[in-house]
Amino acid sequence: MNGELMNIPRNPPQAPASLFRVTRNLKVRGDAIYIIFAGIAGSVFVFFVTMDLSLILALAVSWMPLAGALWFYFKFVRNKPKYYFDYALNGLFGRRLTVRRRKKTAKRRTKNA
Repeated sequence: MNGELMNIPRNPPQAPASLFRVTRNLKVRGDAIYIIFAGIAGSVFVFFVTMDLSLILALAVSWMPLAGALWFYFKFVRNKPKYYFDYALNGLFGRRLTVRRRKKTAKRRTKNA
């Protein structure tokens, strides 16, 4: 049995549910696209709201929601494990932001007819 040995490649990593290329080097994966989209939508909204006051003011202020969304993405989402933002909030505020679960009380009585 002379023949070539079979080469079995490793399983490739799973592709994310969605992928969006912002620039050549910046790819946004998964649900983080919605963070960037919210920043873009917020920028458009701020632009149209402030356009009645002044065009220069609208151009100066309209980039801020997108910059905030990008800051949030790079600070809490990119290259971080899942639920890192919840972990960071708990580190800042402790358990004050989480809803405490109620203790289970005695079982409710049901009427048997």
